[in-house]
Amino acid sequence: MKKELTATPTAVTNNKAKPLPKQTIVLKYLITRSLVQLEALSNVSLEIVKPLVKNHKEMKL
Repeated sequence: MKKELTATPTAVTNNKAKPLPKQTIVLKYLITRSLVQLEALSNVSLEIVKPLVKNHKEMKL
């Protein structure tokens, strides 16, 4: 009987599955980068919206 090889995102050492450190680092980097981008986007949209709201209130007066 042949053993079926399956691709797993873990390195098996001493029959214990351990996540690869490189993958963890990449994941952390990607998550951090996307969070930074989200924060930047929200800041930009706030800067755009604030004057619009202010102008809108002034127009109504």
